[in-house]
Amino acid sequence: MLDKEIINGFIVHDRRITNYIYDQYLPVIKKLVLANQGTEDEAQDIFQDALLIIYRKIKFYGLKLKCKFSTYLYSICKNLWLQELEKRDKGNLGYYDHSDLNEEIGFNDELEKKKSGLYLRHFQKLGEECRRLLHLFFDRIPFIEIMRIMGYPSRQYAIDKKYRCQRQLINSLTGDPEYEELLDEIFETHR
Repeated sequence: MLDKEIINGFIVHDRRITNYIYDQYLPVIKKLVLANQGTEDEAQDIFQDALLIIYRKIKFYGLKLKCKFSTYLYSICKNLWLQELEKRDKGNLGYYDHSDLNEEIGFNDELEKKKSGLYLRHFQKLGEECRRLLHLFFDRIPFIEIMRIMGYPSRQYAIDKKYRCQRQLINSLTGDPEYEELLDEIFETHR
């Protein structure tokens, strides 16, 4: 089914389109959520929330997709699930460890190589301070210790700086056309 058909089906509430979306994409989102501390019910909720977001963007903002529908839907679901994990983790260090962003689905070796290569390429583009800070964080060094090692004035400053570095890395990654191609491959592999 073409993306244009899917978008038009959303506008007119075509049951055939809705069934197609659920059949094609819900299983992939379930794998994402189940592989990251979630349940089938939570996967269903995330999926429905994502569809509602897309519907609103189509209805009220005239959404024009710049990628495949499947890529767009997957990205929204992943972001919603990461937000949920961040809420759960607020009691610990304050932020969910985004280093696990791409651990949600068991990739084949070729996809794993592509994923790693893309990640490393963008990680190397970060400044030295961000790379060092993220290495410490990924090694699960406590923020109070990161603060001392990096010479930061407070634990909260270290947390905020780590968040800004991760956001910079994520924005760099998701802005790369190869990232969208990789997401498309993931969907194709898991259908």
